[in-house]
Amino acid sequence: MLQGQYVPKANDADRTLWTLTLETPRWKSERLFGSSRYREDQPPWLVMPPNAVPFQKFNSIALPAANGNDVTVLQFVVPQGYDGVISSLVQQYTGTGFVDGSGDLKWRIRIGDRWAEDMGNMITQLGSLQSPYQIYRSGIRLRDRDAVSYVVNHAVGSSLSGGRIICGCFGWYYPTA
Repeated sequence: MLQGQYVPKANDADRTLWTLTLETPRWKSERLFGSSRYREDQPPWLVMPPNAVPFQKFNSIALPAANGNDVTVLQFVVPQGYDGVISSLVQQYTGTGFVDGSGDLKWRIRIGDRWAEDMGNMITQLGSLQSPYQIYRSGIRLRDRDAVSYVVNHAVGSSLSGGRIICGCFGWYYPTA
């Protein structure tokens, strides 16, 4: 038999590879090849996989000056080699006189150099440390080495004084490799 005319027969692994495209999610292709890293038919940002590392990040600061500047309350970085998801959060003011929706306080979550979707101008308190606010959809997805900042803005002319600002993020990291 001549080398140039040889055509190998495809096996099951070859056929599976041919069905995958560059857009196929890694979690799905790994499941097809028998990896047990993730639960059946569930991406790791929707359901916490068995090898995930849960996290609870929270902090509080005294009410900042009413100067209209963003002040960082909580900041953390996603560990190298992991992606993650923020599945629930807390944002509260412990003083008196705050009316939700008044605009006196605005909370924001920044991931790298962008605001998290729908989290760039929140004017109400959400959740509590006993019962965090559950983020529906697929949570806030995080990538390897993303810097996450939870900030508050105390509006100019606000009459609030005293009290503390509390911010918290809860979720999990899952390995990328």
